[in-house]
Amino acid sequence: MTDKNPTPNGNKEDKREQLKRLQNLLALAFADGKVTNEEIQYIINKARKAGFSDQDLQILTNLPTKMQPYIPESQEEKEEHIKELMVIMAVDGTISSEEMGLCKFLAMKMGINPDVVERFAKQFSILKEQEEERRRIGFKIKGNQNDNK
Repeated sequence: MTDKNPTPNGNKEDKREQLKRLQNLLALAFADGKVTNEEIQYIINKARKAGFSDQDLQILTNLPTKMQPYIPESQEEKEEHIKELMVIMAVDGTISSEEMGLCKFLAMKMGINPDVVERFAKQFSILKEQEEERRRIGFKIKGNQNDNK
């Protein structure tokens, strides 16, 4: 692995920092004791966009998940990283209490109010309930249409 790698936007970013960010994502994916295909795919996509090879990805997955959390230096990087963490927390369609706890802990470590994570989870829950209701209504409407035939 080289130390520096151009990111898609053309900036040079320290590959070690990118690796540490990916490790945080991986730790959060493992927080509930199971890693879903959606979580793995999200991490792989992030790693590939950052310029990591398949060999680098293999190394990443073999690294221990229990390690010091990575805390970005700039406020902009912290805000971007907490968004990534919230996405990995919800990408499989459920937010476990373990994922929520780790994400809130990381937010606090970054100097971000953990209520941001709480609000995200509540909004996610509301959207999920609305989607489920739309599906139920859709099934009822389709079922009623079939009954009229």
